[in-house]
Amino acid sequence: MTAAWAEDEKPAHLDQLQLRFDEAWEDEDYSKAIEIAREMNEIIEPMHVETLYNIARLYCILSASAQAR
Repeated sequence: MTAAWAEDEKPAHLDQLQLRFDEAWEDEDYSKAIEIAREMNEIIEPMHVETLYNIARLYCILSASAQAR
């Protein structure tokens, strides 16, 4: 989920949230797990959206480049 970030760029508390999520999951405390997952998503979503936008731009550039040849 956070592999796109270099270790020093990743929010430090994301690792802590992942541990808390894993514990809640293993304890079958799914209400708690969903709260933690939503919190993790709030941290990750802006970067994810930006990454998707960059991928879309690159596909557009590559497609236009291929058509120009």
